[in-house]
Order: sequence, then structure tokens, then C-alpha cells
Amino acid sequence: MKKMLVCLLLYSLTITTFADVVSYSAARMVRVGTKVVQAGDNAEQVRKSADPDKITPVINKFGVKMGEQWLYDRGNGSFTVIMVNNYGIVYAVGDFIDR
Repeated sequence: MKKMLVCLLLYSLTITTFADVVSYSAARMVRVGTKVVQAGDNAEQVRKSADPDKITPVINKFGVKMGEQWLYDRGNGSFTVIMVNNYGIVYAVGDFIDR
């Protein structure tokens, strides 16, 4: 009984600790500037509607650049992330809420 109570207490502390850090949504579509963006879109058209606040290269374990990660700050700790490959095509989009 004592072990079960301790495990339940540790579980509840773990859930509340990690639940407040970041919330992520792997959406199929996100809005950036005046455009709705989804996987398969041309990255240059997305960039014409709004410039990213931060561009980070995506590099594999061999040091080869595989693409870029574009970060758009929407305010209040909310971010939109767009992943672009080397061919200029969007391959993933998502929303983050940092608390």
C-alpha cells in the first residue's frame, strides 16, 4: 500500500512537471502571414507572405545539410515551425506553445 501511494505521488508530480513545459500540435495546416501552409507547398511563396523570425539549418549526423527550420514567433509564447527541405518544399508544419 505504501509503495502504491509513493508511486502514485511520483506519477502525479511527473505529469504536472512535464505538462507545463511545451505543448505541441502537429497540424496539417498552419497560417503564416496571409497564407495557409501545408506540406508540399513551395517555400518561396510562404516566405513572400512573411519572413521567418529565425532560420536554423537541419543537419544530419554526418554533417550534411538536409534543409531548414523556419520559426515564426506569434507572440505570447506561441510559435509556428515550418520544415523546408533542400529543394524548397515544405515537408512538415507545427505549432508550439511554450509556457
